[in-house]
Amino acid sequence: MAKSKKKYVALALLIVYILIMMFGFLITVPKDLDAVNDNDKLIHFAEFFVLVIISLKVFQMFNVKHYYVFGIVFCLIFVVLSEYLQSMIPSRSFSYYDMLADTFGIIVGIGVFKWTFSKLSF
Repeated sequence: MAKSKKKYVALALLIVYILIMMFGFLITVPKDLDAVNDNDKLIHFAEFFVLVIISLKVFQMFNVKHYYVFGIVFCLIFVVLSEYLQSMIPSRSFSYYDMLADTFGIIVGIGVFKWTFSKLSF
């Protein structure tokens, strides 16, 4: 696949991933669904870990100047936006602990990206 096509495929992946995340933020999770409720912070960590890696790769592929800064700010804005949206859902609530788990996922994702993915060419 041509390099220019790859970056648009990566951008489409980022957009689809964000839409899936937003759907997850806006659905109501039953209180008795232990698999989700018991792993809430791990889910927050994982989704932002993946988001920052995809974001950084897309911004890198599009030759965004200072793509690390842009990617981090983009993801942190998304952290606040996601919690704000959840506060508007009757069965959901704003949580600083969720934001902390999201931020930790971003930090670890940046480390993993820096250590591995930035060296891969795809």
